[in-house]
Amino acid sequence: MPLSGNGTPAPQGAASLTPTSLSFAPQQVGTTSASQSVTLTNTGAGALAVGSITPSGDFLLSGNLCTGKTLTPNQSCAATVAFKPAASGARTGSLSFADGAPNSPQTVALSGNGVVVQLTAPSTPTLAA
Repeated sequence: MPLSGNGTPAPQGAASLTPTSLSFAPQQVGTTSASQSVTLTNTGAGALAVGSITPSGDFLLSGNLCTGKTLTPNQSCAATVAFKPAASGARTGSLSFADGAPNSPQTVALSGNGVVVQLTAPSTPTLAA
């Protein structure tokens, strides 16, 4: 007696990032800004395995509570990123989250301005005779 049937695919995890972009205040070249946070939420019906989180440009990962975690549906984790400009002017980069979601990696756009602080020497006072 032949049997036939259709399998149901296992539920998948889906990733959602909040926010999708971060803008940093002007920062002195060579110094590190305060960190800003990004939240990854599993919006799917299945588990979501989180792999690596990678910053690019003049941005660095300052905290990571996501890598190596498996998020259940509606569970979240957070990562923090800081800005350390290597040069003056507009600087851009991204924070990429590699995970088990079909649209992996997800990215957050990062931007900031590097500034050089100009120090001026006080003028020499002139003494009247």
